[in-house]
Amino acid sequence: MKFTSELFDVYISPARTPTDRRVDVAVGVKVSKKAVVRNRLRRQLKEILRLYLRTGSASGYYLRVAAKPPLINQKFSQIKKQIEAVLDKIK
Repeated sequence: MKFTSELFDVYISPARTPTDRRVDVAVGVKVSKKAVVRNRLRRQLKEILRLYLRTGSASGYYLRVAAKPPLINQKFSQIKKQIEAVLDKIK
């Protein structure tokens, strides 16, 4: 399944076992040609997902977050709100 936002796409698929959980974050060259910027965005997304998924939600799923170019101009708090809104739809 695919959930979209103006900042990123979230792809979800069932895991092999109900307790499995995997999270992948993809920030491509289309987002920014500078590796420093892509890595910063990747670290921010991973931290947001780590904090959100710490509660044990999304067990039994594989999540893939693919960033879109407008993500560069956003602050951490705005990114967090967007990703939490999308992940709340998944529940």
